[in-house]
Amino acid sequence: MNTLLICMGLIACGWLSWFGTKKFLLIAMERKLIDVPNYRSSHSMPTPRGAGIVFAFVFLTGIASLVVLHLIRPLDAISLFAGSLVAIVGFWDDCRGLPILSRLFTQVLVSTIAVLCVLKMLWAQGWNHPLLPVLIVVEILAFVWLINLTNFMDGIDGIATTEVICVATVCGLIIATHHNFDEISLSFILLAVSAVGFLFWNWPPARVFMGDAGSCFLGYSLGALILIAVARGNLSLATPLILLAVFIIDATLTLLKRFARGEQWYMPHRAHAFQHAAKRFGHLRTTLGVTCINLFWLTPLAFLAEWKPGKSWLLMVVAWSPLILLAQLLHVGEHREIGEDEFISNLLRRESRLAGLPREDRSQKSKRRFPRSFIVVRVTKIAMLVGVSLLSLYLARLNQPSEIAVKQSLLSREFIVWAGVQCLVLILFKMDRSHWRLLSLEDIPSVGGMSLVAGLIGSLSAFMVNPHAIEGARQRFVLLECIFFIVSIVAMQVAISLVRSLHRSSLDRIRKRRVLIFSADQTGADILASLRRLCPECDPLGFVDTREETRGTYLSGLPVLGGTQDILNIADTYGVHELLISSMQVGSNSALGLVQLCKVSGINFTVVRSIRQDIQISGSSAPYYSGLTLTMGFPITAKVSEVTGGIPGWTAND
Repeated sequence: MNTLLICMGLIACGWLSWFGTKKFLLIAMERKLIDVPNYRSSHSMPTPRGAGIVFAFVFLTGIASLVVLHLIRPLDAISLFAGSLVAIVGFWDDCRGLPILSRLFTQVLVSTIAVLCVLKMLWAQGWNHPLLPVLIVVEILAFVWLINLTNFMDGIDGIATTEVICVATVCGLIIATHHNFDEISLSFILLAVSAVGFLFWNWPPARVFMGDAGSCFLGYSLGALILIAVARGNLSLATPLILLAVFIIDATLTLLKRFARGEQWYMPHRAHAFQHAAKRFGHLRTTLGVTCINLFWLTPLAFLAEWKPGKSWLLMVVAWSPLILLAQLLHVGEHREIGEDEFISNLLRRESRLAGLPREDRSQKSKRRFPRSFIVVRVTKIAMLVGVSLLSLYLARLNQPSEIAVKQSLLSREFIVWAGVQCLVLILFKMDRSHWRLLSLEDIPSVGGMSLVAGLIGSLSAFMVNPHAIEGARQRFVLLECIFFIVSIVAMQVAISLVRSLHRSSLDRIRKRRVLIFSADQTGADILASLRRLCPECDPLGFVDTREETRGTYLSGLPVLGGTQDILNIADTYGVHELLISSMQVGSNSALGLVQLCKVSGINFTVVRSIRQDIQISGSSAPYYSGLTLTMGFPITAKVSEVTGGIPGWTAND
């Protein structure tokens, strides 16, 4: 197996689990699939549940890929695919609720399937045992206990997910280092990676819960892989018992004490040691503490048990002894829960909103409909990009690319299936709509993950058409195509975003009205200040003044471009749209002469009031100036009637 190809596939599975959980959050909020806390719960905020169905789907999809690539045995695949029944029943229980007998029957059924698949493999190798019926019953009961154990221990944020990640990763590494990196070690790593994508949302404070769909599935999948590895001799039985010590000790001691008190073992409670620890130290510290125990205490002992098989059971006793003492110190199995009244008072002291949920609410989003022509164009662009990336990399492998080679590659079944499936997956991800515009860097992981998953699924489909499509050295072609397409699609999104921003800025520059201000004095500076504050669509170019000594000087950052006699040259040179004249100076001879020159030359001009004359802001603005309505404050004289043609809406009678 190609190492880089395996790494790309694992990254795709981890991203798909992260992305699917993100989308499940919105669906759970819309469908009101919420776990409302009660006085027995370890959490105090309503939180969506049932998201474990996402990483269950991702893990089974990865196993299906191994089946297609002929990298896993059929009996092992059947044993792992039986976990889909556990996930479906668990998700049904999260949504509607199921009686305990229905769930227990499902767990016994799938456990029997897993045990029989492993026994059939052993029987084919000539293995037999006089106490075989007893062993079958014991294995089924142990399997059912492991499923419920994981479900019981999923009581605080992130604890079950981190436990499964640690155990699966260490088991995969032990098999890879002590034997060889085979399909079982890869399946362990695949289970851990699928859970890592979910852990991003389940880490304290959790924004989503896995529910029975996830906890029961993790317990079953971990048990099935451990059973297969132990049957093949890749793991000793003591190794997984050492790694699962935290969960086994806590759940077993709690169950035994509840049995001794005559309580119903399947009812929810707060008697676990980790629940007492979470109440005292918090969810985050408890989860980190369990993780540290797994990494720095149990993992070295598990490796040592594999190196020295003769002392594996002694090492298990060494690993369990301090954890049993720690569980007793944390009052495992004892009821130390708060009352219902205290729970309600604690809730009233907290915020009533959901903690950490995405702000986006699909029920509140406006449904924007895209024209069909836009969708067709965007889908065509995606298809062209996929085809170009595949074709360019395919021709790069040839020594002398020719027209015949191009036609053969375009008409080959592998090429058509690969490109078609890749386009279909991208369209299913709605890349042609929701992710077409790259608005920020936060979209790059989503776009890159979509591209990676689409490329791998496309190559897998091409392998199904032609098993020799990605064998041997051709696996590098798969990696290059995935990397090339990711870079291409992200670069295209960035380019589209930059082109749009440049186009908008150029339009803004074109649409801005270039204006001149008459008189480089305090009144002109006041008009400039009002423009900068209230009229962003105006682009002040400078001042016009009759005084020769002011030419070339600057006022408020703008130059004095010339006098009244230069107005025509200035207007032609700078493309002036309008001249602004202060109402305080409109009665002067120089201003009247300038107004008359503008009327003759066809230059637009407007008489405005400055800030010092109490500018009135209104929605019905003067032409070209939104939010700026300016009233006149000088006496109407015969001279004023000569300039009324330049003031919109004015007559001599006004």
